[in-house]
Amino acid sequence: MFKIAWRNIWRNKRRTILTISAIVFSVFFLSTMLSLQEGTYSNNLEKMTRAWNGKIRIFGKGYYGRESLSKSFSIGEELKNLLNSLKVNWTERIDGFGLISFKDKTYGASITGINIKREKLTTDISEKIIKGRFLKEGERNSALIGNKLAENLKVKIGDKVAVIVQGRDGSIGAKLFKIVGIFRTHMLDLDRAKILINIKDANELFSMSGTVTTIVIQFSEKGDRLEEIKNLIQSKIKNKDLEVLDWKQIMPEVLELIEFDRISGYLIYAILIIIIAFGLLNTIYMAIFERRKEIGVLRAIGMKRLKITSMVIIEAIYMGIIGAIIGFALSYPVILHFKSNPIRIGGKFGEMYESFMFIPEIHFLLSYKLITYIAIIIMAVSVFMAIIPSLRAVRENLADQLKFEK
Repeated sequence: MFKIAWRNIWRNKRRTILTISAIVFSVFFLSTMLSLQEGTYSNNLEKMTRAWNGKIRIFGKGYYGRESLSKSFSIGEELKNLLNSLKVNWTERIDGFGLISFKDKTYGASITGINIKREKLTTDISEKIIKGRFLKEGERNSALIGNKLAENLKVKIGDKVAVIVQGRDGSIGAKLFKIVGIFRTHMLDLDRAKILINIKDANELFSMSGTVTTIVIQFSEKGDRLEEIKNLIQSKIKNKDLEVLDWKQIMPEVLELIEFDRISGYLIYAILIIIIAFGLLNTIYMAIFERRKEIGVLRAIGMKRLKITSMVIIEAIYMGIIGAIIGFALSYPVILHFKSNPIRIGGKFGEMYESFMFIPEIHFLLSYKLITYIAIIIMAVSVFMAIIPSLRAVRENLADQLKFEK
């Protein structure tokens, strides 16, 4: 039966080659585009968490969403020991808001005090400097500034800016900071409004009395480690005035954008699969129509309907397998190339990408899981499209089949 099915698909080579070519195109398109989509999503999320946000954050209860300095907390030895025992990188921060002035220009800004040593180990912000340098350990009265904010203020390396804030106790804090570095993260909320200073300067500026607003935790995320570490921290923190949030809770808008984009892509892929499915259906219908008499003879000599149906399905599977193998063979080097050489988006389109909170880079992901999913879809479509004409063929009146002439 397998040999007969193989011979049957090559009876009309032209039609078979056209059908296989359509399957090749669909497999190539699906595998490259899904690889592009999932690779770009994965890269964006990893870079966002690595650059600044972290995988998990600890806040004072009620701080997230309102960001009031009154919700700050002290890091006790018990919490330090817990975080160190988890073998993760972590750092404390003081986050606040204020005004930054240079000459006649004043802008609102988000001011963050960082533990310089820990920040380097926890995030990649030190690698995002495009001008000047990163803060040195123990350096005071110096600041880093986002590139968009620097452009708006027209400041350059070496200039001094005035920062005015309202402290935790309601007092007004003011200080001069020398700009030593300009960073660019491709995340607009940081690049256009963020200033980084030594956490000791922030402690004085905001009158924090040694408290902090945030602990950022970073680690290599494999499997369910995110949930595992989050649950472990939640269960072992004895201070009930603290809450633990993961990046999914901190950046829900990014997840929503990704899901919306993913669904839009799936709709396009579904339309393509439907087109290919009907092309395959047409090929099988025509093949069966031309072989009506042959099928009638097979039925007349006693071949069971199930065997005839199976033979037609096998023919469709053969075409699906050939198309899938060639499609994957063509897409593999393309995916491999762009996996190692991501496409960087510049100009206005890059700025538009950033405005949607995405890093303007297109990455490809080589995932055997995706390849398996696509192969299953192609096989399922091939089998389903073969069932309808094969059932019709075995149910047709036997006398009409035997009388049929091409």
